[in-house]
Amino acid sequence: MEEIRIAELPAFHYLNFYGFGSSPELQVIGKVQEWLKQNQSKIGTSRYFGFNNPDPAPGSDNYGYEIWVEIPTEVKEVVSDVKFFAGGLYAVSHCSGLLADADKFIPEAWKTLTTWLESSPYRLGHHQWLEEQLGEGKKNFIDLLAEGRISLDLYMPITK
Repeated sequence: MEEIRIAELPAFHYLNFYGFGSSPELQVIGKVQEWLKQNQSKIGTSRYFGFNNPDPAPGSDNYGYEIWVEIPTEVKEVVSDVKFFAGGLYAVSHCSGLLADADKFIPEAWKTLTTWLESSPYRLGHHQWLEEQLGEGKKNFIDLLAEGRISLDLYMPITK
């Protein structure tokens, strides 16, 4: 777990993709990948944010996962169904590792952020919790997943 930093995430336009089931992240990543094959040239380099929606429930293996693909303001008119996120203040931490271990290190990273909040001068905000899927070097997050790796910045909403 790396150091926690405070960041103001600016407002942005996005498309959302959704998956539901026992492995919704893989479902939705497939949808994003398919969409990017057709539209990457329109939007250029983008940021990718995801989150559980809804969270896993006790007694069920099914839950939802949503990914937002940032759409640059100057091209939002050429892409349909664009939505708007107002941004906000966040405590941010990085985690990465093997995809096979993600069910261990991602919850541990979130736990570290929530523990940090208890002794910080901030309170929990009401805007969306986010996980930014990151690439490394010239590889995007989909390339990393294909190699069995994942790299995330975790965004916990905060307020003063």
